[in-house]
Amino acid sequence: MEHLTGYENLEFYFNLRGLVVKNDCQKSTGEVRKQYIHEFLAKVRLLDFADQPVSTYSGGMKRRLAIAIALMGDPWLVLLDEPTTGMDVYSLQYIWEFIQERKADHRAIVLTTHGMEEADVLSDRLAIMNRGELSAYGSPLYLKSQLGSGYTLALTKDTEQESGKRLELLHELICSYVPNASIAKDSEQDLVYKLPIESNAPVLSRLFNELEDSIPDANLGISAVGLSMTSLEDVFLRLHSDD
Repeated sequence: MEHLTGYENLEFYFNLRGLVVKNDCQKSTGEVRKQYIHEFLAKVRLLDFADQPVSTYSGGMKRRLAIAIALMGDPWLVLLDEPTTGMDVYSLQYIWEFIQERKADHRAIVLTTHGMEEADVLSDRLAIMNRGELSAYGSPLYLKSQLGSGYTLALTKDTEQESGKRLELLHELICSYVPNASIAKDSEQDLVYKLPIESNAPVLSRLFNELEDSIPDANLGISAVGLSMTSLEDVFLRLHSDD
């Protein structure tokens, strides 16, 4: 209802749902309701705009208000259909925190999203759909371990010590641990390998330790090393590679 202010919208749904807030401070009912609504507006960073008509809100602000309305009153089941579409990165962070906070209070939140990072951050259980059919189901960690393509090894080149010979030795070392390793990215500063290997493979820790040990002496021409499990995006692309 865009002719109402942000505060009035929350107040309308507060009354519509017949919500009652516990009062331990001997405050009037109106004061308790106002404080409760202000807390929800603050959670979605709209408290400074509480008295402005919703018609003046941006698209992202309206989505944040809708999320506050959906979660107000501690419902045991919440349905959120792509709630963060169009939000900037800063807004995403505190909205995710807000959703996780409400989820921790033993309620079920069913959320649809096209964002793989959002699905990874918020989901306890994840269902991947393709053309109306269920492609995979499980926790993000389970899906990445069972359907992922292994690990990603990210290396930062030491531009002062880098040489063709050192990088050749580096490649030989990595392939001695993971013969099927392949270069996914090779830029002026970064070198990224895909390691198609099981998560419990003991060679991972040995490879990582040897790479780290080489950094102080610049034996392999790298200054930093990072290892990460395959992403949900990799899982999604693998599931739908034949489409």
